[in-house]
Amino acid sequence: MQKTRPRALYILLALILFQGLGGLAGGSVLILKPDGSILHMSASILHDSVFASFLIPGLILFWVLGVTPVFVFPLLLAQPDWRFLQAINIYKNRYVGWTLSLLLGLGLIIWMDVEVAIIGYGSFIQGLYSGLGLLIVIFTLIPGVMKYYERPHLS
Repeated sequence: MQKTRPRALYILLALILFQGLGGLAGGSVLILKPDGSILHMSASILHDSVFASFLIPGLILFWVLGVTPVFVFPLLLAQPDWRFLQAINIYKNRYVGWTLSLLLGLGLIIWMDVEVAIIGYGSFIQGLYSGLGLLIVIFTLIPGVMKYYERPHLS
């Protein structure tokens, strides 16, 4: 019998897709122009960091907060039985896509906290993406979403 997707899951999927597209776009422009000029940012804001340019942050943004959500989105939709992914799942009683969704939200919150710690708060976009990370965590932890991604207890 096919389980009915909870309504909250559709919101979670939209949030994850928004994050993925934003991460791909933001990471791409920082990789293309590591001086930050496309985004009207000066590399001088990195003076107290370990980065001389936006290249490494751009690569991290692109791969971790861009590619990962684009990968998680279809995992949540289709739930393919990829045992190699389930083998590394830290929540064995949940489908791996759920776990990755939770980690994605937490990762986004951490990314934004580190960004603000390094360069300071300078844009509403930082607050927007911090809020997005929090919403991804909240919608991942909604009981109906958690129940939907439960896995049968394996003996």
